[in-house]
Amino acid sequence: MKFSGIELFHLQIPFRRAYKHALADHRASDTVLVKVTTDTGVTGWGETVPRRYLTGETPQGVIDCINNKLWPSVRETEIAAFTDLRPLLEPLCDLSQKERTTAACCALELALLDAAGKEYDTNAGGILGPMKRRCIRYTAPIDDVPAKKAMRRAFLFRLLGFRDFKVKVGQVGDVELVRAVRKVVGNKADIRVDANCAWDAQTAVRKAQRLAGLGVSSMEQPTPADDIEAMAEVARHSPIPIMADESLCTVEDAGQLARKKACGIFNVRLAKCGGLLGAKKIIDVAAHRGIAWQLGCLVGETSILAAAERALLSRLEGSIHIEYPFTRQLLLDHICKSPGPRLPRGRVRVAESGCGLGINIDEGKARKLAGIPAE
Repeated sequence: MKFSGIELFHLQIPFRRAYKHALADHRASDTVLVKVTTDTGVTGWGETVPRRYLTGETPQGVIDCINNKLWPSVRETEIAAFTDLRPLLEPLCDLSQKERTTAACCALELALLDAAGKEYDTNAGGILGPMKRRCIRYTAPIDDVPAKKAMRRAFLFRLLGFRDFKVKVGQVGDVELVRAVRKVVGNKADIRVDANCAWDAQTAVRKAQRLAGLGVSSMEQPTPADDIEAMAEVARHSPIPIMADESLCTVEDAGQLARKKACGIFNVRLAKCGGLLGAKKIIDVAAHRGIAWQLGCLVGETSILAAAERALLSRLEGSIHIEYPFTRQLLLDHICKSPGPRLPRGRVRVAESGCGLGINIDEGKARKLAGIPAE
């Protein structure tokens, strides 16, 4: 089998409601899809959600990188088995880590995995080894909303069986927001907070001291992404563990954070870390340095990235949290004929089999959402 053709789509799918945090006010997805075809007629799909404030990449930059740098290195390459794909993907991963084009790498990697998995009847997660996990326990997100609205959402999530909660902070009244959520979910629920780079080191330590009294289990990215020294200072004085997110996109970032002792937890996200292989490399750093990790998601992901996240989790154990992408609930339209589970009761079983990513794309809908005329 050879990878013979590629097509890229830039989609903006409106949200049912805005999703806000300290760095952004998201009202629509900003997604790049990759469609790869093989000489045997198989089609594979990949996705990324570029964020300039994460990797520095834009949708157009992702498209240019894939077309001009990444795709030429795999085009017309022949593979005879699914296992032949890893030696092909590793150089792509290494290049994207070096050049910080991890969002672009994620989209192409997933498309190649999906196509090869369909061709050789193998789940995409098989690139990471045998299956180790069959059930996922998700975290429910609560963004920057008034306390009464946050309490209503927390109450609904609790009724649905969620026991882990992530609350966006960094704005006026954020401690009171966390207190309101705690009142609803009870003392046994896990609550962590995400500041999205909102504070300087002194402010972050003061906030951590107040939030510790509310039983908060960790604080995510309290200081600017490019100020590792500030986050290390917070980590030295905070009574709760610090998690790295915006400051963690590559293996080099992971090494620097570990050396500086700037955090105790990594937030790994496929679209910022370079796909399955890039994420695994960062998780390996965490394991080697005694750092915990969680698998996060990016608001606005479609079912492609959600399926890829399940593929990774089915092969890796040890995550302390897993974020639920709320694809079906947040997006007004969908490119998959089955856009993922409805609100789960806090948990979802992972399919034990399936070809590629196990997704069924409505290509006509994808073209329409990308503004491409029907063929």
